[in-house]
Amino acid sequence: MLNKLIRYYNQNRKKVWIVVLVIVFAICLLQVLNYFAKKDSNNLGGNSSTQDTAIYQPDQSLVTGGTISKKTYEKQSTLIDNFIKNCNAGKVEDAYNLISDDCKNILYPSLEYFTTNYYNLVFTEKRDYSIENWAGDTYRINMTHDLLATGKSNEGVVTQDYYTIVTENGESKLNINGFVSSEDLNKEKQDKHIQIKVIKREKYMDYEIYNVSVKNVSDKEIILDDLQNDNTIYILDNSDIKHSAYSNELIKESLTIASKGTTNLKIKFANPYIQGRKIRSMTFSKAYSEYMEKGLYAYANVRDEFSFTINL
Repeated sequence: MLNKLIRYYNQNRKKVWIVVLVIVFAICLLQVLNYFAKKDSNNLGGNSSTQDTAIYQPDQSLVTGGTISKKTYEKQSTLIDNFIKNCNAGKVEDAYNLISDDCKNILYPSLEYFTTNYYNLVFTEKRDYSIENWAGDTYRINMTHDLLATGKSNEGVVTQDYYTIVTENGESKLNINGFVSSEDLNKEKQDKHIQIKVIKREKYMDYEIYNVSVKNVSDKEIILDDLQNDNTIYILDNSDIKHSAYSNELIKESLTIASKGTTNLKIKFANPYIQGRKIRSMTFSKAYSEYMEKGLYAYANVRDEFSFTINL
């Protein structure tokens, strides 16, 4: 038998090697194709697609490690699917109608404003995308090129956003562009210098904005902060961690209140969104009034500093 095989090989050596090389080439090609298929799958969160495809991420939050049910995910991701599919199809008004009233009022007060400041910036082309639960009802959306529509590789995230699902009049709606929620606070406090009312809080993925009304009840001009330091206006959370205001976005004139005068402020604080974290208070630690006072021989400049804290 062995002699026959050797004789056959000697007589058909060229044919045998061609067959062997074809088999080896086929095996190598199959391995390469499997490698790229798995790579594309991993980039998109598990399964890959070339058109309007959302990927189910298992029921574990990327941040908290908590779980959500597949039923909850499917219900919430369907809303996100519809929003992105409408944007991909150019149905801008249909997409806009899926946004919450809060998000519209704060970020996109009109369809035209949404079109200019979100749709035209994010959906410059059709997008493939993946959906991952970030924490609670907030999802991270990774958008890539649509391979079929653009011919570009869909490796790498082109646009990343965070969408939060909220309930509004019994319907699920979307907060987009990193906007998480808004909350009416209406907390008020007064001392002999000022009266402060914290009206509203807006939560974003990277910061919070507080709407504040300040009334000067004294008979002297008051400055809430001289903006010489970055940590003198801050909020305090339930772990006693201070989160400072973006002082570079404030100007001294806006923090200056004439006697009996009132000013309205929007103050941004460096407080990235963490589910369950509570803010206990807001503090202006270097507020002051500055005036001339007559001394024994001459007038002198007096700076009367005080700290003001309001519980939230």
